[in-house]
Amino acid sequence: MEIFYYNECFRKITDAMSGDKKEIQGESVLESKQKLFNYIIIFLCEVFVFLSALFCLSMRWVFFTWNNLTMDELVFHLNTPLEGTNEGMVMEYIIYALLPSIVILIVISIIIYLIQYKKIYHRFIVMCLLISISLIGVMGKYTWDNLKIGQYIHSQNTESTFIEDYYVNPDNVSIEFPDKKRNLIYIFLESMETTYSDLANGGGYDIDIIPELTSLAQSNEDFSGNSTSLNGAYVPVGTTWTMGAMFAQTSGLPLKVSIDGNDMDTQTSFFSGVNTIGNILENEGYSQTLLIGSDATFGGRRLYFTEHGHYEMFDYEYAKENKLIPKNYKVWWGYEDKKLFDFAKEKLLDFSKKDEPFNLTMLTVDTHFEDGYICDDCTDSFN
Repeated sequence: MEIFYYNECFRKITDAMSGDKKEIQGESVLESKQKLFNYIIIFLCEVFVFLSALFCLSMRWVFFTWNNLTMDELVFHLNTPLEGTNEGMVMEYIIYALLPSIVILIVISIIIYLIQYKKIYHRFIVMCLLISISLIGVMGKYTWDNLKIGQYIHSQNTESTFIEDYYVNPDNVSIEFPDKKRNLIYIFLESMETTYSDLANGGGYDIDIIPELTSLAQSNEDFSGNSTSLNGAYVPVGTTWTMGAMFAQTSGLPLKVSIDGNDMDTQTSFFSGVNTIGNILENEGYSQTLLIGSDATFGGRRLYFTEHGHYEMFDYEYAKENKLIPKNYKVWWGYEDKKLFDFAKEKLLDFSKKDEPFNLTMLTVDTHFEDGYICDDCTDSFN
């Protein structure tokens, strides 16, 4: 019925716009123009209803999925490829946002089709438009406040001396390596924080959920000074999501610089003028590898680590191509951390047979906030 209805609408519009002065299927020119106007109103109303529903449901899904989302992160990901995105997340969006919007469109279209010759027709159209405008207004205000869009716009147009005051450019510093260079194993723990420790050690739980990490932190540097209570570094804007943190820790800069000014829109370069750990170690003859259980393309990671240090990409796609996992194997974002650490051990054994120094950089994923992935070896000790 929907297809027939829209075909009829567009046929009427085409006939009316042809300018034929004769009667169109027994209708006067005035009547046909009136119907043309009605069809245009119906079409615009349905488009507006669909877009308003899609906007509201999309933002509801976004805030439910990332309740700590920032405007910087949103802008960054809107300008990077979706390739490598978790398929489950895409399906969630389709189920919770796109499909309900389509259903709403179909229901509204059917109602309009059934009442178009009744007295309540015009009131129904006006009601749909008013409800849609109200929903957009309410969700728009919530989005504006929750993402702090006003503050973001203000910061984008406000000069800051933060980088000038605190950033140390490696190009202006003499970095000396010993004759026998030390190897580097750099592990990014996804969504890990000191909150998971117990209250006695500066965490937020009665029981320490990460006792080994707590002990490791207290035995080394955790920004706590002389205190045994865990502490953490202040988290600047532009460093609070995965790629933002990886970029900040390896470059000393927040992922805050203008996206358009750094070719992220074309994906041909990723802050090419920045001197990073990868660049420094490459110049010193280090063999470098990025080991992750997902597609390295997501979030610009492949581009960044390739451009800054020519890292070997040991990611989900690499594991499939080299038959380290079955070709159709896929859990969570690719493969789980259990396999990641097994591959890391094998890679370290390979490195140990070579004379050149190495940098093995890893990114875990199982603990990704807020639901994560529970592998078969995980216990339910803290459920």
